[in-house]
Amino acid sequence: MRFAAAIFGFGLVAVAVADDFQCNGVEDYLYPDSSNCRYYHICKKGSNKSSEDACFIFFRRFNPEKLRCDWCWNVDCSAKPPPPPTPSSPTTPPPTTPPPTTPPPTTPPPTTPSSLP
Repeated sequence: MRFAAAIFGFGLVAVAVADDFQCNGVEDYLYPDSSNCRYYHICKKGSNKSSEDACFIFFRRFNPEKLRCDWCWNVDCSAKPPPPPTPSSPTTPPPTTPPPTTPPPTTPPPTTPSSLP
């Protein structure tokens, strides 16, 4: 849930905005909010819940291409962000058994007839 605040005259008005962004739990990453270029989602490895943060300094927006806060003149809010990380297929390590070894032959050396004196 995001809270948006606006100042009217001398009063402060806060409005809660629902957001249904889901993280995939694969790794830590930041992802832009689909409705407001100032906000972004923080996803943590192992969790499908996101928390939301904002680029609060004036003239700062979340850059969907660089996935970080940036100056507004460097940001195209309509740009498509890279896709979130996806689970990689498990890799199987190579077998750790050593190759078979062949012992040297055990046959005795050939004998030659000796000449008798």
